[in-house]
Order: sequence, then structure tokens, then C-alpha cells
Amino acid sequence: METGATFNTFASSNSINNKFVSALYGKKYIDNELKNSNKLKPINYLGNQDNINAYFCHKPDTFLGTNNTGYRIGLVYHNHRDMKFTDDLFNLMFFGNKRFAGDTADISNLRLNLITYQELQFGIFQKTMVDENPFTYYVGLSFIKGQEFHALKVNEATIFTAETGEYIDLDINMTYQCIDTVKSELLDINGIGGALNMACIYEDVKHKIVYSLSISNIGFIRWKSTAITIPVDTTHRFEGLEIENLLDMSQTGFTDYNADTIITDFFSHTDTSEYYKVLPERIHFSATKTLQNNKLWLTAGLGYYYNSNARMPLFYASTLYRINNYIKASVFTGYGGYGSYKLGLGVKLNMFDNKASLNINSNNLLGVIIPQHSFSQSLYVSLAYRF
Repeated sequence: METGATFNTFASSNSINNKFVSALYGKKYIDNELKNSNKLKPINYLGNQDNINAYFCHKPDTFLGTNNTGYRIGLVYHNHRDMKFTDDLFNLMFFGNKRFAGDTADISNLRLNLITYQELQFGIFQKTMVDENPFTYYVGLSFIKGQEFHALKVNEATIFTAETGEYIDLDINMTYQCIDTVKSELLDINGIGGALNMACIYEDVKHKIVYSLSISNIGFIRWKSTAITIPVDTTHRFEGLEIENLLDMSQTGFTDYNADTIITDFFSHTDTSEYYKVLPERIHFSATKTLQNNKLWLTAGLGYYYNSNARMPLFYASTLYRINNYIKASVFTGYGGYGSYKLGLGVKLNMFDNKASLNINSNNLLGVIIPQHSFSQSLYVSLAYRF
């Protein structure tokens, strides 16, 4: 039997540095120097995920009529965010439209997803032999509770600012979907769904290579009937406000241009109905070679998130070295995902006669050392106990 818990978090981008992300999430002051330190591309990507997982595994003497079958129960918390945007959108948001005087800002192909959900997992694993080599496979189902969901899809959008500043023209086609934000706490049930998780491990004993493949979160959440869908397909010209008397603000156009006016102008209609959202699926493959009498492990692999606006798969290589019977150290390097290059370190501790293990690693140590010049950061912690 084994029980344990894992925590992992990452934030990665191909253009927005870690210092800016930390200031943004921490609600700190962001000056022009920090804004200009980002390496904006025509198309920019940003991804963030936080996961907390508690589990219990058991392989009894006999289960389902076999002696090589076990089961796994898990409880997982997921928080996923991803974004795809143009450099014009960033400059418009953080510098204003002054730099676009007499020009057009293009914010088309904007994608934004924010989803928080929890899942209860149950799966069965079995170990068998294929050509005298061990082969283990796992199949699991999850019941999912949806907590919070926001999705923005902007197909075409441009903002033109007159050179003299007399007017602004907006042309936009977009869809925004969300759940009732008033009820989005941990215990609120705003949607239900299910998912399929699969994994397999093949051990080539002769060549001391282990192949691993997993596919997780193949499923969806059905958000309940109060989910909101707002389609927008409009053009609008804002010509400013006429102020005749600075000492009498009641005579200005502010009283005629309020939130209700904006909603009427942009949101022609709003629908509330059930909505199905596919989960951000993940596929992972790796191959591990054992060397030096089981003291050194070399791994190469790739991982990719579907339905999440990831820029490309993450390709990586890592080395794990057994220093002694209690300590193993690892080095990680990779490229891809939402960002670019990654470099990290890790340590694994075996305790209590190898009954307990603690694993701590980061795939992006540069995010801590030089946050203004790196674009990814991560942390992974796992604790397991066998009995």
C-alpha cells in the first residue's frame, strides 16, 4: 500500500518575464522600466497551472481474480490559466492608446481560459509480462466538480485612434463565457463532468530502458444553466465627452455614458444556458535508461497540453544520480511549452528504510535567480509513504 500527496505549480511565457508576472499577481506597482523589460513577440503565450493531489494505492494479494492487480483513489484540485495575445494588446493595456495615434491596434485572435475544478479519481492498474518484460497499465475514471470558469475568444478586433485624438473606432467580433461569479467558492458546485485517465509503463529488462506513456483529463465539464454566454459583433465610435463647464460636472456627458450604455452598445444579447467545456488534456511520453549499476538514470521525454493554447510541446532531458542510499540529485533541461528554454535541479530523499520518500524539484531555477531575464518558473513537491 502507498499513500501520498503532490503539489506542483508553474507559470511560463515566451515573452513575459517572471518579475512582471510576480508583480502582476502580487498587485504591486509596475513602472515603465518593468513593462519594457518584457520581450514581446507578434503573438505571445502565457500559461499557469496549480495542482494539489492526495492519493492512496493498494495492491492486495488478490483483486478481481488476479494477484497482480491493484486500485488507486485520488482527490485532486486543479487551477488552470492560459492566454494567447498580440503585442498590440499588451501595449494598449499597459501604455494606453497614445502610441497608436493615427494608427490601428490589432488585438485579433485573443484567447483566454481560466478554469478551476476538483476531481475524485478511481482507477485500476495491472502488471503483466510481455516477452518476459514487465508491462504495467492503468485506467482511471474521474468525477469532476466545476468551481469557476471564464473563456474569452476574440476572432477579429481592431482599435483605431484618430491622430488628433478626436475619436476612437472599435471593430470587434468575440464571445465571452463564464459562470455566476458570485458563487465561485471552493464548495460551490457550478458544473459536473467526468474524465478518463490512462497510463502504461514498459520495462525493457535487457537494455535497461523504461518507456512511459500517459494521457490524462480526457473529459469535459457541463456548466449549469446559469452559465453566461455573451456574443459581441459590433462597430463603435467613441467621440469623447463635451464639457461646457468644469465647475458643473452635471452638465457633462458623463451622466449619459454609464455602464448601462456600454452594455447596450456592445452586448446585443446575453444567453444563459448549460455549456460544455472540454478539459485541458495532457499527454506525456518518456524513456529512461539506467546506467552505472543502477546509480545513474537518463531520461528524455515530451509533454503537451491540448485545448489550452500551449505554444508547442515541451521537449526535455533529465539526469538522476544516486549519491547514496538516501539521496538522489537531478538536473533538468527543456525547451517549449508556453515558454522557451528551461533549466532546473531537484533532490529526492529516501527515509525510514525506504518506506518514505520526499521529492523536491524545480524545472526553472533561473526564474528565481534572474526573474527579470527569465520567462518560466515552477515547483514540484511530492511525499509518499509505503506500508
